[in-house]
Amino acid sequence: MRVSTLKATDPVAANRIHPNDQRKISQYLHLYTSSSVLPSRYLQDKAMTIGIAYSSIT
Repeated sequence: MRVSTLKATDPVAANRIHPNDQRKISQYLHLYTSSSVLPSRYLQDKAMTIGIAYSSIT
């Protein structure tokens, strides 16, 4: 049931995790409801930040 909510809200994030992983589903939905940021967008921005930080070290 909650996975269908996540799929409707952010299908990209829903496809990243197992449908039975209730902890991740809950975390993703909480992120969206508390900040209005899509989990997939948050993860993408986080990956970009880490990539930029890593490239500035090397």
